[in-house]
Amino acid sequence: TERDADTVMRFRELVERHYRNHPPLDFYARKLGVTAARLNACCRATTGKSSLALINDRLLTEAKRNLLYSDMTVNEIGAALGYADPAYFNRFFSRNVGLSPGRFRERLLPGQTRAVAG
Repeated sequence: TERDADTVMRFRELVERHYRNHPPLDFYARKLGVTAARLNACCRATTGKSSLALINDRLLTEAKRNLLYSDMTVNEIGAALGYADPAYFNRFFSRNVGLSPGRFRERLLPGQTRAVAG
């Protein structure tokens, strides 16, 4: 419905502002005046993805962008995305992409010399 689409649009705007801080879904739901279950239902109905999947997609987009277009190390990218422990960032990225961040960078930028940790 139009109302669901509006909720998802406002959710994506909040995600854009807060994804680096990793707030729980309840944070977003409270800001939008809905329950976490309702937020998830709106996201699924509008995009076919859960609210958590949309947050993870945003984190992955930023991680990939940094891996491809910056000289930051993998550890620096993880820290910039709010991961206090580099291992958590590596696991998150590997689980969702199927490659470690370092391998992702190597595959897409062969022959590039970069300082890559991880």
